[in-house]
Amino acid sequence: MSVSSEDALDDGSSSQGKAFLWVTSEDPIEPQLQPGVNNAQIIQRYVLAVLYYATNGEGWGFNGAESTNNRWLGIQNECDWARVTCSNSVVMNLYLPGNNLSGAIPSELGSLTNIEYLNLGGNNLSSTIPSELGSLTNLGHLYLNDSGLSGTIPSELGLLTNLTYLLLHYNDLSGTIPSELGLLTNLSTLFLDHNQLSGSVPDDICLNTGFLYIRADSNVCNNVATTDGCCDEIWL
Repeated sequence: MSVSSEDALDDGSSSQGKAFLWVTSEDPIEPQLQPGVNNAQIIQRYVLAVLYYATNGEGWGFNGAESTNNRWLGIQNECDWARVTCSNSVVMNLYLPGNNLSGAIPSELGSLTNIEYLNLGGNNLSSTIPSELGSLTNLGHLYLNDSGLSGTIPSELGLLTNLTYLLLHYNDLSGTIPSELGLLTNLSTLFLDHNQLSGSVPDDICLNTGFLYIRADSNVCNNVATTDGCCDEIWL
């Protein structure tokens, strides 16, 4: 299971160890890992299980299910789990806003490389933003707002060149805004307000995109000099 370290897999108390045990011993569909064979579905199922364990899935608002037919870690194909949308058996959307997720966003989510929509906003996450999310190069919408996230904005998010919406507002993010976000030429909406960011919005973010609406706290917005109206100041 190359998406996680061996140490994490061997630790039965970690979310990775719990997910590995589940997918190899407890999963009701009984998948079998086979060396040299495409194990994409098993890995996808494992990554979703890591997310479940890492964010206290048993305490989710819909308790991992909206009916008896779509419970997470159930007998159904993972594409039938609540708030998961697939195309050709590949996860494309994860819609989990305001669902009482708590804990850390696992780096393993970066292995869902076909995903186009990820919404974890409005939860109680107590972690940083994993740099591995920069591997989700098909992502068009990323919502991580209102979730108690801390640390810096990873520069790797600048690799998400298909991104149109990036919402990071109402967190506890700090540090400067990475200039790499200026590489997001398809970006139309960037919300950064109500954080602890310093410095200013890099000019490249306004220069290198088409229509872009930025919402940021006044201390990082008021120095943008290149494009009138690009940055909307929020006064705290």
